[in-house]
Amino acid sequence: MTGSKRFTDAYIRALKPKASRYTVAEGEGFGLMVWPNGTKSWVLRYTAPDGRRRPMTLGQYPQTSLQEARAKAVVAREALHAGADPLDQRKATIEAKMTAAEERRRAPTLKQAFADYMAVQGPRLKRARNIEEPIRANVLPELGETKLRDLRRRDLVAVLDVMLARGALHYAEQTRSKLSTFFGWCVDRELIEANPLVGLKPLAKATPRDRALSDAEIPILWEWLGAGGLVSTSMRDALRLVLLTGQRPGEVLGLTWQEIDQTAALWRLPAARTKNGRAHAVPLAPAVLAILETRRAMVRGEHVFPGKRGFAHIITNSVDSMLARALAEAGPRGLEPFRPHDLRRTCRTGLARLGIPDEVGERVLNHAPGGVLAVYNAHRYETEKRRALEAWAVHVLELSGERVPQASKVVTLRR
Repeated sequence: MTGSKRFTDAYIRALKPKASRYTVAEGEGFGLMVWPNGTKSWVLRYTAPDGRRRPMTLGQYPQTSLQEARAKAVVAREALHAGADPLDQRKATIEAKMTAAEERRRAPTLKQAFADYMAVQGPRLKRARNIEEPIRANVLPELGETKLRDLRRRDLVAVLDVMLARGALHYAEQTRSKLSTFFGWCVDRELIEANPLVGLKPLAKATPRDRALSDAEIPILWEWLGAGGLVSTSMRDALRLVLLTGQRPGEVLGLTWQEIDQTAALWRLPAARTKNGRAHAVPLAPAVLAILETRRAMVRGEHVFPGKRGFAHIITNSVDSMLARALAEAGPRGLEPFRPHDLRRTCRTGLARLGIPDEVGERVLNHAPGGVLAVYNAHRYETEKRRALEAWAVHVLELSGERVPQASKVVTLRR
């Protein structure tokens, strides 16, 4: 080892390789080895508690900076002062990590196994988020750190019972179904011996719904949403947008500012976010633009309805649950229980009552025509959809006693 010298980056970069390895020292055993191929490695030479002289590598330069290497040397010296051998400590740490990795492979927690499941299955599923959301929001916070092999049906039923207690019947059933599929995947990979939810009866029957709000209920809903209380401003605005545009709640909640074409007053919904995989242009009535302008002044970021707890935006099932609870605890007289998706059906039914032709109403909802019509009719119905949604928005606002905004008076959305 050559004589001691205070290191600098310029000095280290200037060191050239030689025919054989050599070491330059800074002091107190800390130095840099320069190899014939040009590699430069940090090293700390020390006397172990048992009297042996040992070299400890601290990383390569420049991947490990001078400051980082000095800090590692300080930690190693502190271990020596405490009577420990830093190389033995490093070996024990590596072995502990290997043991932990093996333990995770053999006996993962619910959170770890579900992360592996989504990593493998997620890319194959068109709507992976719909699988992840209910489990991540309701099950993992309670049971995520439990070893998968230690989970019992009663633990899972307890979580589902909490959801049922707050009135989220269908949300709880979705969660049960998705959990059961996940546990089946775990059984196939021998992570557990049996699916703990096998034999548990469905919590709700999957029956077709035909609920649509009447013209008498719409003003009651509009006023109730605006009154606050158990209804947040985000839920108010999201539900009103579903009602006015007729789009799916999940599509509304995932809306980004980038999807809004302000110049054309269009919401350009990309194919990746639609149920049928078809891009969809939704004309935005002045009433909708007014709601969006209000949102723009309230939120930051790319999403119109930003989420919490790690979600980019508010999740559909959360709104389902919050709405069910709000209606159960403080629902107004004259408004029968409904779910967010029922507002989409209300829009479609309302368009029919206004005399909008079926071929236009179906395209407002992004329903693809079938048969020969799908092959030969390439008309996009953009003008017809705009007239339909503007007429529907006027109808809703007039029913609710609200002023109908004019397109020219809508404030420009800031970017």
